[in-house]
Amino acid sequence: MTKVVFEKKDIRDRIISGLDFIANPVISTLSPRGNNVLIEDDNGQHLMTNDGVTIAKNLSSSDEIEESIINIIKEASLRTNSEAGDGTTTTVLLSSVLIREALRLVDEGQSWIDVRNELNTMGTSLLAEIEKSRV
Repeated sequence: MTKVVFEKKDIRDRIISGLDFIANPVISTLSPRGNNVLIEDDNGQHLMTNDGVTIAKNLSSSDEIEESIINIIKEASLRTNSEAGDGTTTTVLLSSVLIREALRLVDEGQSWIDVRNELNTMGTSLLAEIEKSRV
């Protein structure tokens, strides 16, 4: 079996490619004036929809790195939909922005660990604020 070695730039480009693959069609449906998207479901049927959940569920890539990113974002958005009853498109949008911003910070010299820790800290603070507003 041949081992495959990926360069940092190649992985980064494939992460962005996977991110675009899921984000572009899902985000295009955002707002009351959002676009419809034509997709093919698992059964080979074509479907025109502007439902972010349906679009996200039916996206996949043959590239393993792209597929990993797609599945991470898909899992987050479907979990949001399951817990909140909505928010798939917003979750994809926020994920896209956060990942792109994290990559930008790393490109500027920050360590992945520091970026991850800062995102975790901000997430914890945001959840605390949301909990306070529920009361």
